[in-house]
Amino acid sequence: MTDFEVLKQNARNKTRRVLLENDGCDTVYECSTADPKELLKQRTLYLSDSKVDTYFYCTWSSGLGVYTHNTKVGSIFNTKDIIFKNNKTQEFIDQGTDCLKIMTQYCNTNNIEIFWTMRMNDVHDNHGAEYSKTMYQSNQFKLDSPDCMIATYGDRPPYGAGTAADFEKEKVRQLVLDSFREVMENYNVDGILLDFFRHPVFFKEPAYGTPATQAQLGIMTELVRNVNMLADELGRKRNRPFLMAVRVPDSVPFCKTIGLDIEKWLKEGLVDLLVTSSYLQLNHWEYSVALGHRYNIPVYPSLDESRVRDENARKSRHTLKAFRGRVMNILNSGADGVFIFNNSGLNRDNLISCIHEPLNNPTLYADYDKDYFVSIRGVGAVAGSCFPHNKYINIPVLNPHHPIVIKADNKDYTFMEMGNDALGCQPKTYTLKLFFKESFPKEVNVFFNGECFSLDNTEGNTATFKIDEKLIKAGTNIIFMHNPSREDVTLLDALVQVRLR
Repeated sequence: MTDFEVLKQNARNKTRRVLLENDGCDTVYECSTADPKELLKQRTLYLSDSKVDTYFYCTWSSGLGVYTHNTKVGSIFNTKDIIFKNNKTQEFIDQGTDCLKIMTQYCNTNNIEIFWTMRMNDVHDNHGAEYSKTMYQSNQFKLDSPDCMIATYGDRPPYGAGTAADFEKEKVRQLVLDSFREVMENYNVDGILLDFFRHPVFFKEPAYGTPATQAQLGIMTELVRNVNMLADELGRKRNRPFLMAVRVPDSVPFCKTIGLDIEKWLKEGLVDLLVTSSYLQLNHWEYSVALGHRYNIPVYPSLDESRVRDENARKSRHTLKAFRGRVMNILNSGADGVFIFNNSGLNRDNLISCIHEPLNNPTLYADYDKDYFVSIRGVGAVAGSCFPHNKYINIPVLNPHHPIVIKADNKDYTFMEMGNDALGCQPKTYTLKLFFKESFPKEVNVFFNGECFSLDNTEGNTATFKIDEKLIKAGTNIIFMHNPSREDVTLLDALVQVRLR
């Protein structure tokens, strides 16, 4: 190995347990004045004494080629129309700086690794919202090259948006390369993230309901290869590597269906960090871990907000206790760390609390109250839609919109993943809560990991059971229900509460 290859390997394999993404909305929406301290105050100042190892900053990138840093190859998003009246992009640039310089300088000073995020095909410019047309009209590339879009602003394909860039077009791929070159040549970032989840429609075939072709898979792989070569070229020039991360769906078959040959990228060594999932989780986290580690690539499952449709169910998944349960599941899977996208559904105070808790240490984190759900995301849905993903789901999706109906005189079951809370030293109680559509029929028998439980309490349509801690498993736990009655029973949701005694 050359000296540079050793540097890159060491950088790739460094310990990073907590990764946090900022989508860049602080620059556009949240600053009252164009003051770097005001910008940092919104989402960044509290990182310096937190557990965050790596910060990802997205300079809008919505749609492709529109940025809030001082770009020469794309369009500067400096509009103040509609909901963008607080946009401070141009003011920062007029001061001789920009949001990415401010973030990079802060992270460099505070010894926090920083990556620049490019949303590979964001289509908020065609969401049908009031702001969409303003965003579309801010994109000079799309206005000048309408043939480089999958359809048009007014024409919506079955899956995705008409304004999505068509990656079969060489001009699109060149814009991507030029954008990465510009950032790596002008900003002291440690790496780049190709976020393929914003939004995952890249070719006409998947947008119109057929899988990506082999040729399209090759086109995207060649682009990823070229970005990797560019990063290495520029990294060698500064004698410090630019690491390359990707965020993709957690399913090799689904990735290939939409045009991403992720396993080929890993096999060729084109990826340094693998981040999986976003709107969707298709497999258990162990699937992603096995995939990345097969090629000696660190893996960071992404925690994003839940978008289950029932409001109360969604709120219960956006608590700090539920977030802790999600983190413990990731740590138990063998993943190298956790990727927090924006706030993962947490409010600001809870986000600040969580990144100051020991979520980088499962032994310490075990001794915190937490909630585990059968499913956080449910079936999931991509904003703007994408190729149908339901057949690729291999995990439970229980939530009020996708309940389990236990037929009369029948039985059914589901799985619940739990972290290794036994690592802690504090005694705990474990409570199973089942939420039904109707009042809980007391003749229904409930088993947890093979043991039948007596009902502890009912409140409305909620049944509560105390669980002996000896029955709890780190990993997969089975909830089994037998309904001997003459009526169907509908289970809407299930969680296990872990509380310190």
